Amino acid sequence: MKISRQKIMIMVLFCLLPWLFSGCGKGINCCVIKTPAITFTSERTSLESQILGTYKEIRQDVWIVSSSQTVEGLKITPSTNTNINREISIDFKVVKAMETIEYNDDSVKQYKTRSLVGENNNGFLSYRPDPSIENSPELKKKLTGILSEVNESRLILMLEVINRNEELTTDDLDKVKKTFAEMNQKNALKGEWVQLEDDEWIKKE
Repeated sequence: MKISRQKIMIMVLFCLLPWLFSGCGKGINCCVIKTPAITFTSERTSLESQILGTYKEIRQDVWIVSSSQTVEGLKITPSTNTNINREISIDFKVVKAMETIEYNDDSVKQYKTRSLVGENNNGFLSYRPDPSIENSPELKKKLTGILSEVNESRLILMLEVINRNEELTTDDLDKVKKTFAEMNQKNALKGEWVQLEDDEWIKKE
């Protein structure tokens, strides 16, 4: 295809414009400045950070409340505890929920190791049927009882995360559940069962 001289001149001029306006070619040292790549934080990532940050704060508050010698109605001020610089007011059920999760942690880990329990895609624990449990009503009752207690406690903490964030409402519960699911699955050990978003169960590699 034949290109006219006029088009060639326009193309050359277009290429020279940055050089002409930058002062290059006038005895001035020129350098090429590369603008840093801009990474936009997605809404989901921002929400996850917000949720996980609030969850971390709740854990810290529960620890302070549980270890404090002076607790009146589960409300602690900086004057009653030197470890904090803000007032802490927390619902007893939130403290109880965290304690329940911690108390059952060893049992849950054992069940996960035996492939009897996995982390589902909604932030809760799920029982994975196995003959060793199905054939023993007593063992199954104990296992499902622990899972029920832990899952109820997890839900309480999820709702507390929402309660502490003005930007969140109960309509965002599903988002909070998904964030908790990702957190729990990230903390799962190799060989433990996790449920993908499409509901498929796999062993973590």
